[in-house]
Amino acid sequence: MMVDEGKRYGAHILAVPYPSQGHVNPMLQFCKRLVFKGAKPTFAITNFISNTMCPKSDTVSIDTISDGCDDAGFMQAENVADYLTRMEIAGSKTLEQLIQKYQDCNNPFDCIVYDAFLPWVLDVAEKYAIKGAAFFTQACAVNYVYYYAHHGLLTLPVSTPSPVELPGLPPLDLSDMPSFIYVHGSYPAYFAMVLSQFSNVEKADFVLVNTFYKLEEKVVDSMTRVCPKLLTIGPTVPSLYLDNRVENDLNYDINLFQSDSQLSTIINWLNTKPPASIVYIAFGSMDNLPKTQMEEIAWGLKNTNFDFLWTVRASDKEEKIPKDFVQASRDKGLFVHWSPQLEVLSNKAVGCFFSHGGWNSTFEALSLGVPMVVMPQWTDQTTDAKLVQDVWGVGVRVRAEADGIVRREEIEGCIREVMEGEKGKEMKRNGSKWEDLAKEAVSEGGTSDINIDFLIKIEFCVPLLVVSSADAAREILKTHDPIFSNRPRSSVASGIYDCKDIAFSPYGEYWRQVKSICVHQLLSNKKVQSFRNVREEEVSLMVEKIRTSCSERSVINLGETFASLANDIICRVALGRKYSDGEGGRKFKKVLETLGVLLGAFDVGEFIPWLVWIKYVNGMKGKVKKIAKDLDEFLEFVVKEHMDERRRNGNDGGGENRKDFVDVLLEIQRNEEGGFALDAISIKALILDMFAAGTDTTFTLIEWTLSELIRNENVTMKLKSELKNIARSSSTITEEDLDKCTYLKAVVKETLRLHPPLPLLVPRESTQDVKLFNHDIAAGTRVVINVWAIGRDPKLWEDPRKFCPERFLNSCLDFKGQFQLIPFGAGRRGCPGAAFALQIVELVLANLVLNFEFSLPGGRRGEELDMFEGEGITIHRKFPLSVIASCESACN
Repeated sequence: MMVDEGKRYGAHILAVPYPSQGHVNPMLQFCKRLVFKGAKPTFAITNFISNTMCPKSDTVSIDTISDGCDDAGFMQAENVADYLTRMEIAGSKTLEQLIQKYQDCNNPFDCIVYDAFLPWVLDVAEKYAIKGAAFFTQACAVNYVYYYAHHGLLTLPVSTPSPVELPGLPPLDLSDMPSFIYVHGSYPAYFAMVLSQFSNVEKADFVLVNTFYKLEEKVVDSMTRVCPKLLTIGPTVPSLYLDNRVENDLNYDINLFQSDSQLSTIINWLNTKPPASIVYIAFGSMDNLPKTQMEEIAWGLKNTNFDFLWTVRASDKEEKIPKDFVQASRDKGLFVHWSPQLEVLSNKAVGCFFSHGGWNSTFEALSLGVPMVVMPQWTDQTTDAKLVQDVWGVGVRVRAEADGIVRREEIEGCIREVMEGEKGKEMKRNGSKWEDLAKEAVSEGGTSDINIDFLIKIEFCVPLLVVSSADAAREILKTHDPIFSNRPRSSVASGIYDCKDIAFSPYGEYWRQVKSICVHQLLSNKKVQSFRNVREEEVSLMVEKIRTSCSERSVINLGETFASLANDIICRVALGRKYSDGEGGRKFKKVLETLGVLLGAFDVGEFIPWLVWIKYVNGMKGKVKKIAKDLDEFLEFVVKEHMDERRRNGNDGGGENRKDFVDVLLEIQRNEEGGFALDAISIKALILDMFAAGTDTTFTLIEWTLSELIRNENVTMKLKSELKNIARSSSTITEEDLDKCTYLKAVVKETLRLHPPLPLLVPRESTQDVKLFNHDIAAGTRVVINVWAIGRDPKLWEDPRKFCPERFLNSCLDFKGQFQLIPFGAGRRGCPGAAFALQIVELVLANLVLNFEFSLPGGRRGEELDMFEGEGITIHRKFPLSVIASCESACN
């Protein structure tokens, strides 16, 4: 089809159904709802379906992909597994081509709604940074049973004789379970397919279920607790039979089977019959009932003496239905090869629907208030039958004999119960109730209507809120902290360890668990103090190294010196030893620098999703892939080294006192403490966190502080005086002395005000709509806290550009409890390593200022030192801080 070049709509949504009648129709109907809402859906069907369907849709744009079986569809494959494999291979490739085609025409997709039977579609959507919405075509109750099976929460095979109880569902006997569970081991390929719906659904932006809230209220609530992105959007039944909101919406538009040429004959025949007098029989396109069962249905119908309309294949009628029954039923029944099911069910003559109980048929009957007799055959039909009879009260389930055949007496009794019994009257009343509630759900303001509105609020750009005032920061980080504690997905962090670190992982149980591990095992006050000897030893080594250069009057690159110091301390604390001397360690430091630059780089695709392709052109994607490989090589080596050490010394890693952070993580992984499992990726992501956050920000803060001290000689002299008074005759400031260093702490605070290592805090994302200062902030808004601007706000700070530590003397201003100075963030996502970093920074600065004087090369005066900033998520000096150190004054 031709693509409208340059034309934009409310939201462009690509729908990809599983290529079978029961999946194509509900998704196409959903697309027509999107049209009514002002969105632009494109319906992507397979080439085979496109060539055989009848008729074409005149309300929804249709395009095609390949399932690898273009000539004959499913029949071209050897079996189900072969078909699914072919479709994933060919479908992924042609779906990418389809996406690129619309991008090239400036009409990109904002969201892909895909059948949950095709989870690979979400992988393609993620590759192009397009939102993905999984579409579940079956009842929520059935999906929830499969969810339990997929996650191992339902032990298979089910062996208990007692009913199985799942949250939100009635007690289910084994025969009430979906057939793949009821008869465990039957149709393994189909069972694998229904379970695969949950293989990556947690990554989907939306989970759409073809039901409505009041129909399955309890199970929807239960499933939403484990799948919070769930939205009910049904019933997906043409508007004519509900509320007429979609103009000329008379049918599903697509039929994969040849229509009966005598369509008008069916409706005309029904119109001659009295109300509620017809039994309508249809068992769907997938069912193939045995001859014995067809005979029992026939004679059961004959015994009821009710008129009937029976949709049956021509071959089945000829081969399986008794000829004398057909002959005897000329005045009582009408046999057709195909029927317009919705038109039939909506006809007043129909009083009972006798079917297999598949979800589409059940949902249509429910939405039109028609009572049912259900004879389930396989897949979800057994569970649907349970709900029809015992939960919704709109039908009766026939019971089969031991040989699996339902006898004519059972069929006759069930039909009579629906058509003329007292229970049948109650079923009709219940049917009317559900019909009204179905209309309510899709009417304006109904639950499904609201959910569809929510879905199509997809914007062409991601909404962005930049916070540059302390008052607004307080609202975000304190008043509404739970709402703003999520992280937007970072393409760089995703490419490293799939956002499994503390900094970039989404707000939720995983984040809480890994943060707790890091805080208790590395960053608590008690743990920070326990590493005192490590910090003092490394600072002492650095001082001696600088002292050696004094006699040579050589130029020292302090930025490099501080980076090595921070890296060595983190290595000893987290990894048990230093790695800075080896080639691997030096490469690791270089990769960390590149990572910082990439994390701070502007990725336009994160803000304008349809421009995601730019990162493939500008090289960003390739750079991320390369550093991901380099980082993983080093961290894999570190983890393997620790595992080998554990094997040599036993599982205690050589004793409790020798355990470092990696040992602790490996122990948690092995023991699954508290039921929480750490995988290998999570372990490496948390190790990386310690370096990326701990090394970069620490040495950057030391470098900026010393730069300000070089530029402000009076501040340096005042600080040196304080330190000499505390050290007395010693040349060392210990951590014990730091509490007395009041002016030093003021100097560090003033540096953090003017030079916060992260001038823009790691972005947050709102998880629900909220009002801030009378402004409506939508869910999904990306929030950036501009710490740099707040620190220089003239409304908060007198002479804000001046370096003046005195402003913090005799002041209660600190890093917690107020929002004028928040270099480490605040609230739930505040930096947990602040105390660890500050301890290093203060110890380093105290000993440097006490022992040395620093001057600029070439005889330049201190105030001539440039203060240009570099780029990256952490703002370094653009040019390294190179100085000449002298120790004469310190020695005196």
